[in-house]
Amino acid sequence: MRVSSFLSKALTLAAGDSLDMATPYGLSADALAAALSLDMGFPRWLRQLASGTPGIIRSDEKPVEVETPSGWLRGARQQDLLIFRGIRYALPPSGNRRFAPPEPVPPWTGVRDATVFGPVVSQPGSGEVEDGLSLNIWTPIISAKEKLPVFVFVHGGAFLFGSGSLQLYEGSELARTGIVVVTLNYRLNTPGFLPTRTTYEQYGTTGNWGLLDVLCALEWVRDNITAFGGDPGHVTLGGQSAGAFAVSALISSPRAVGLFQQAILQSGGLGSLPVVAPQTGGPLERNIRLAQEAMAAGGIEDSPEGLARLRALSVEELLAFQPAVADILPPQATNFWPVADGSVIPFRFRQSLQLGRMNRVRLLFGSTTDEVSFFLPPELPETQYRQLARVVFGARADAVLDRYPINRTCKARTRCADLANAAGLRAGMFPYADALTAAGMPVYAYRFNAVDPLLRHSSVGVPHASDLKFVFHGYMDEIGRSSEALAAASFVRDAWANFVKTGDPNRGTSLPARWEPYTDDVRQEMRIGPDAAMEPIYQEDIIRFANDLFREMEADETAPGETAETHETLIFH
Repeated sequence: MRVSSFLSKALTLAAGDSLDMATPYGLSADALAAALSLDMGFPRWLRQLASGTPGIIRSDEKPVEVETPSGWLRGARQQDLLIFRGIRYALPPSGNRRFAPPEPVPPWTGVRDATVFGPVVSQPGSGEVEDGLSLNIWTPIISAKEKLPVFVFVHGGAFLFGSGSLQLYEGSELARTGIVVVTLNYRLNTPGFLPTRTTYEQYGTTGNWGLLDVLCALEWVRDNITAFGGDPGHVTLGGQSAGAFAVSALISSPRAVGLFQQAILQSGGLGSLPVVAPQTGGPLERNIRLAQEAMAAGGIEDSPEGLARLRALSVEELLAFQPAVADILPPQATNFWPVADGSVIPFRFRQSLQLGRMNRVRLLFGSTTDEVSFFLPPELPETQYRQLARVVFGARADAVLDRYPINRTCKARTRCADLANAAGLRAGMFPYADALTAAGMPVYAYRFNAVDPLLRHSSVGVPHASDLKFVFHGYMDEIGRSSEALAAASFVRDAWANFVKTGDPNRGTSLPARWEPYTDDVRQEMRIGPDAAMEPIYQEDIIRFANDLFREMEADETAPGETAETHETLIFH
C-alpha cells in the first residue's frame, strides 16, 4: 500500500485513541499502512485516499464507441451510464516536455481504448511513469444533439499526490442527475510546479506547469465534450483543497477566458497561500531562488544546460528537488505551489481582484467545520501557536497574538485550529466571493457540518476532505449508517447538481432549506448537516482580520511603483 508521508501524518492524528501512539506523529508509514488494511474504524474513503485506490470497473460493462473531433474512443456502458477512462489530453510530459507547457494529443486514426484508468502522474510511489495526463468522463447519454451541463473536477492532495481516478471521485451518481462529469490528472510536486528563470525566458511562463495541464484539459473538453452529450458553453470548474487553489488561480487567469462559466471552491483559495504555503506561496523571485538553491544542492544550475540535466533525471531523482524551508508546521506544505508568473497568473493575487481582472463566473464556495483537525496533535504547546502566527504573519504576528490570546477558556490547540482553519482554508475564498459579488455575479457560501458516521466516535469532528464522499455520493453503505448523514448526502448531491445545471443550488431538485445568496449586504452561508439552515459566516471575525493582514502583507511585497498594469514587466525586477 502506498501512503504518502503528508497523509500518513494526517491519518495518524485521525486515529486518535484507537491506535497506541507514543507521539502525535509516532506511527511509521509501514505501520500505518498495516493499520489501514485492518478494520480499525477508518472510513474506506480515507484508507483508499491513502493507498490511491482507483475507481471500480465492473465486470458487466459493455463496450461502446464514440467519435470525437480527435478520433474514435472505446468506452464502457455501465447500466444507464457511459464511462470513458484514461483519455489522454496531452502528450507525456517527459524528456524535452518536462518543465514546458503541455502539448495537446494530436488527432489519431483507429479506435483508442478508454475502458481503464490511466496511470497517475509522477509522485512518491508512482514509479517512473510520466504518461499520466489523462481525463475520465461519466455521461448519462451519448448524443451530440443533447447539450448537458459539464462538471470538471480538479482533485486535491497539496499539489503533492492524488489522481482524478480515485474511487473517491467516482462520477456515476453525479452523472445520473443529468450532468456530464469529468475528472483529470495534472502534474504535481516538482514536475508540476518547479519555477526557473530559464523556463521563463524560454516560454514566457514558469512554475505553473500543473495549472497549464488543467487549462489543456479544459481546452480538450471545449473541443470534444459535445461528442459525449456535453455543452462546452456550460462548464463548471470545481476543486477541493489543492484543486480549489487551482480553480481559484484560473478564475484570475486570462488564459481561462471562456473555458468555464461557473466555479466551485471546496476548502481552498489562493488568498490563503501565506498560511498553507508561507515560503513557496510568495513572490516569483523568492520561489525561483528556492528552486535554484534546491537545484544547486544537486549540482545543477539554472541555465539551458541545467534544464537539460533536469530533463534527463529519473523521476525519483527529480522528486528529490524540494525547497529548503524551515519553521513549517502542520497543515503547511513545503513543496512548490502555483505562483504569479506574469502569464498563467498575471498579477499579484489581490491586485487582480481589486482591479476586476478575473473571469466573471458564478461561484459556490465553502469548507468543512473542522478543516485542520486531521493535522494537529491532541495536545499542542503554546509555543507552536506562537510559531504558527509568526511563520504566517511575520511582523504582524503580535497583532494576531494580542487579539486571539491563549487563556483559561481558549487553549493553544483551539487557537491554533481556529487560526489555521479560518485563515488557512476559509479566508482565501472570500476575496473571490466579494469581488464576484461586486461584479454582479451570484455567489453562494456554505459550511459543511455533517459528520461521517465512521468518524462519529473520533475527536476529529468534520475534517478536511470528509465532504467529498457526500458530494460524489459514494460509499453509500457507510453514509447509510446514519439517517442524518444520508440526508446531508442527498442535500449536497442535489445542491451541487442544481448549481452545475443552473448556477443556483435551489433551482432543480428541491432542497430541505432555501439557500440564500451571499451578498455585500447579507454575508451568510448554508450550514449543511442536521437541521440545514442559513446562518452568519462561521469564524468571520478571524476571516476578516486575516484578510486585512494578508492585504497589508501583499502590499509590503509589492515592488516600488508596481501596479497590476506594470507587474508583468517588473516581475523580475
